Amino acid sequence: MGHPMKIFLIFLAIIFQCFFIDISWSKSKLGIGEKAYVWAKNGIWLREEPAIDAKKIEKLSYGTPLNILSDPEGSYESVVIYGQQGRTAKYSIAGAWRRVKVENTDYDNKEGYLFDGWLLSLSPLKCEINAQASAEKSKQSCEDIVDWCARNFHLVNKKKISLNNPECNDCGTTRFVFGKGLIYDKHEPGYGSSEELTLPGFNLSEGTIAALGLFEWWDGEKPRISLSEKRVSFFGTYQTLIVELNKKGVKIIDSCRDC
Repeated sequence: MGHPMKIFLIFLAIIFQCFFIDISWSKSKLGIGEKAYVWAKNGIWLREEPAIDAKKIEKLSYGTPLNILSDPEGSYESVVIYGQQGRTAKYSIAGAWRRVKVENTDYDNKEGYLFDGWLLSLSPLKCEINAQASAEKSKQSCEDIVDWCARNFHLVNKKKISLNNPECNDCGTTRFVFGKGLIYDKHEPGYGSSEELTLPGFNLSEGTIAALGLFEWWDGEKPRISLSEKRVSFFGTYQTLIVELNKKGVKIIDSCRDC
């Protein structure tokens, strides 16, 4: 009787790991006095105390600028639902609580505590709300990756790398090189497409936050999630989003097939 029970417990552990994955390999690098930005696409709550059950002050939207006022306090795990159309997967990001001041007059420069797991020192995509958009179209319009890179790092060089394929004259890679070693490659192989963004100095948890904040998950299927010490991968029917750790930082790869 003990053997079947052991198999059952192993099965439950595997199921649990498939749906709740912790990507908290590194603590936040943000220090007191530094500027940070909210990278959570759905926003994050500013609270009166450093606790998840503390009174909410206001929900800060994606891109809100902040000033860090305190060292990390306590710990918390943010469970994220990833995917769409009722088919989702869950994982968690760990972090701590920080006292911050909102650097935005729209929020009356309020102060309070928030979870730092979704904060980065880089500003995310600039987005505008289109109140006139139809139900079929997104009400939020954001700048593209190249514009984001140029705004944060400044464009140094751009070149086209051809595949020398006589059957596909347009196939190749457009490479954008920016300051501080950041590189963005746009691949157009003739079927599907893929993008690669190299972020020097980023750890794996920061790279994953950046990947989810910069790239849309448009695949209708919930992603299958694979996790290791050097890679986080999201797999759908058509789309794959991968964050890889290397010696210089991280590389984000967003690719699709038959699209």
